[in-house]
Order: sequence, then structure tokens, then C-alpha cells
Amino acid sequence: MKSASQARISRREVEINLLAHKAVSNNYSRKRVLREIDMLFADSGNAIRERILLKVMRRCYETVYEPVKHVTTGGSARTILLEKEYISEEKFYECFAVKLCSFLIEKFQGSAISCTRDYRFSKDFYTFCIRELTEKEIVPEHADAEILEINLKQALIMLRQSGVLVSERGKARITDRIFSGTSLFMLVFSSFWNSVRWEDIFPSNESAARDLKKDRYILIDIMLKHHGSFTVDDASNAFFDLTGFSRINDLHMISFLDFYFFTWMKYFGLLLYEETGGQDSVKVCLTEQGRKFLSGLQNPH
Repeated sequence: MKSASQARISRREVEINLLAHKAVSNNYSRKRVLREIDMLFADSGNAIRERILLKVMRRCYETVYEPVKHVTTGGSARTILLEKEYISEEKFYECFAVKLCSFLIEKFQGSAISCTRDYRFSKDFYTFCIRELTEKEIVPEHADAEILEINLKQALIMLRQSGVLVSERGKARITDRIFSGTSLFMLVFSSFWNSVRWEDIFPSNESAARDLKKDRYILIDIMLKHHGSFTVDDASNAFFDLTGFSRINDLHMISFLDFYFFTWMKYFGLLLYEETGGQDSVKVCLTEQGRKFLSGLQNPH
């Protein structure tokens, strides 16, 4: 006969499984999962709720990334892809976005860092991070201190919107303590792609950032149609033509896409910039993993 303690643990496991199933079936955001946990396990302490969150996340990944099978949702069958079909943990773990976020998580776990309620950090914090990133050679090609500070601010917004980074009593804190390369990649990319307001991370033109996010799948489709190198100019002009985002050959808006969108595609390991010797238009190409991942993103069913 089960003890009361064993019964409680058993009920908790059932509730965790049910929540993971609901999260996958209803495409819950991370924030929604956190709210559900707070309601279901209101009597549990913060540490226990954090462990529950990690368990729910793992169950979600296990549900989504198991061997190919057909699942009926809302009367229509959809195919769930094998994780290995479009995600290489080793390759994505090596991308700059994951390295940068891992670095920040390590900083917040290792010491109490002050921040305001709206997640503003001191200039000294950014200076310290830039120095350490440079020393550890976690620096994207051609990036200077100014660009690194921009990247740090962008990554902090992504971590915040993913629910990983929280502010409590004037200090920044990490909610989850264990990440694998792929799970962190998926959390950060999902935050970037779905949760973050792009005007917050692409602030030089807020209106353009909002329009870009709205039509982001069109730009992905344009990229996927190229099976080799292509220029940022050509992809941008095709995007302008299809969406009315800007006029053809608008150098300012091409630079906007280059500096923000295409650069973060590179940071996520989905795209590579090719050396052109400074003579030709900037050329890029999708990585093998990038093509598989973005194809899965475009065709989830």
C-alpha cells in the first residue's frame, strides 16, 4: 500500500504529464506553462516549482521529438518530426546565440547582479561582460565592443521573454539551472521567433521591426528557395517586392535586414556569411542544419 508521501509524488507526476500534454497540444508559451505550474502547485516552494518546470519542459521535448508518428489534432493528422532530422545538438550548441546566453546564465547563477524592475543593467555590467567574452573568444566575427553590447542587450531580452531570466528585489535571477545545448537553443530561438517584440531587439526602426516580424515567414521562404549562395541584396529585394516592406534597392532597409535579421540567423547557426573580399554584395548561404531547421519551421504539419 502506498504511503501518503508516495501518493503525493504519484499525483504530482500525473499532473506533470497532463500539463506537458496540454502544453504541446495547445502550443502553450513558456509563460503560460509557468502560470499553470503556479496554480497547480501553489503550495510548493520556488525550488520545487522550478524542478517541476524543468520536468514539464523535458516531457514536452520527449513528446514532440520522439520517432515519427501521426497525431490527430482538431480532426487533422500532423506528422511530428524526429529531432535528429533537423536538429544537431552539437552544432547548435556551438552557435554564438547559445554561447552568449550560456555565458549570461553562468554570470547570473554565479553572482547576484543588480538590475531594475524593467531589467536595466549598469554600464559596468556590460563592460565586464564584453571584457570576459573577448577574453574567452566568444565574439562574433567583425564585432566590436559596441556591437557586443547590442548583442548582450538583445540576448537579455530573449532570456527574459523565455522566462529564464527574472528580476526579484533588484537582482537578476535564473529560473532554470540545467540546460542542454539543444534545449537552450530551442528556448532562446522560440523566444526570439515568437515571444520577443522585434521592435525591442531591432530598435533602430520600430515600425520596420514590427512589419518584419509579421512577414518573417516570407523571408524564410525566400531563403529556402536558394540552394547555394545568395546575396543579402537579392533576398531583401525579393522580400520588398513580395511584401511592400520597402522600395527595391533601398540600401538603408537592406542594411537593416542585414544588421538585424540575417545576423541573428547567423548567430543561431542557421546561416553563414561568405567572404567576398569587400568587392561584391554580401553573400550568405544556409547551413545544412539551418535548411533542415527552417524547413521544419515553415512546414510544421
